[in-house]
Amino acid sequence: RKAASRTAPDQTPESEPSSKGKAPSAAAAAAMESVEALVAHIQGLSGSADELAQLHGLLKQADGDALRAHSAGLLPFLSHLHPGAHSLGYLYLLDSFVSSSANLRAHAGGDLLVTVADFLTSCSADQIRMAPDKFLNVCRVLKNEVMQLNAPIRGIAPLRAAVRKIQTSSEQLTPLHAEYLMLCLLAKQYKAGLSVLEDDIFEVDQPKDLFLYCYYGAMIYIGLKKFRKALELLHNAVTAPMSSLNAITVEAYKKYVLVSLIQSGQVPSFPKYTSSTAQRNLKNHTQIYVDLSTCYGTGSYSDLETFIQSNAEAFQTDNNFGLVKQVLSSMYKRNIQRLTQTYLTLSLEDIASSVQLNTPKEAEMHVLRMVGVCMQSGDL
Repeated sequence: RKAASRTAPDQTPESEPSSKGKAPSAAAAAAMESVEALVAHIQGLSGSADELAQLHGLLKQADGDALRAHSAGLLPFLSHLHPGAHSLGYLYLLDSFVSSSANLRAHAGGDLLVTVADFLTSCSADQIRMAPDKFLNVCRVLKNEVMQLNAPIRGIAPLRAAVRKIQTSSEQLTPLHAEYLMLCLLAKQYKAGLSVLEDDIFEVDQPKDLFLYCYYGAMIYIGLKKFRKALELLHNAVTAPMSSLNAITVEAYKKYVLVSLIQSGQVPSFPKYTSSTAQRNLKNHTQIYVDLSTCYGTGSYSDLETFIQSNAEAFQTDNNFGLVKQVLSSMYKRNIQRLTQTYLTLSLEDIASSVQLNTPKEAEMHVLRMVGVCMQSGDL
């Protein structure tokens, strides 16, 4: 049974001439004829499960021969295939083409990006799951291309579709989750990241996928100022089982300290189930953040400000200076809370003096902001 092709050309694509204008060699012509025959098989064997199994065997056989050896001439053949009806064969041809750095350089920023995006959006989930490694490779090529073009937003919709295509259930964490969240961060499209962060994840194959998912996901929530949600993910990254300390966990703990101070004014101790590796080594790799937490605990705004100014370069190098400034700002909230817990009634002048604000008007502003936050969270 022959599935409908995307177009109905009268002729098969011709081999591209060499740079010197000479006719293609006999070997190249034979290879193109082999690809033409393979395309015919793709068109005719993309229906039932049995047909797809037969086609997969042919594609595997061709993958190390005609496809890889003559990848530069594969792009025109894609116009003979529909990315939805012929997904498996389309994937093999597309993967062979984009796996060549020379091909990517020759087509950088052109129609190739549109072709890949269209495929990721339109392909059949059942078919591409037969070759998951090739599908992941094509997705990563898309991610790398949009990053090189400094246009990460162009990769968000295709990768979001790709995540759902490669997942066997919404509870499965895939390598594409982290790639997708990174593009959302770079494009500052934080709300787009929620489409995968709101899933309950219970199936994890690779530990690195989990660490990156938690780290990037936390940064998405920080961008949305959903600090409680950010802390949940950072907590998972810090307390996840590990045999050796990794760089992702170190960076996650730095943000965990900062967000904890912003959210609650203190950094919780490691729970018992935290790996001994993390408990022994994390603080040694993040000493400046441990010292910041200690300084915060004194309640002195001026001391904290001095500490931050003295270590500004280190915080900037870690790309955490914005969060550190929010930690400093939260000091006013913490000190006002301590005062109101001690005294039932305080004038704005007393509050301003006690927490080192310049004027009663500034104290009023902070109090009103705290009331607004409590109303939003349902605490009032």
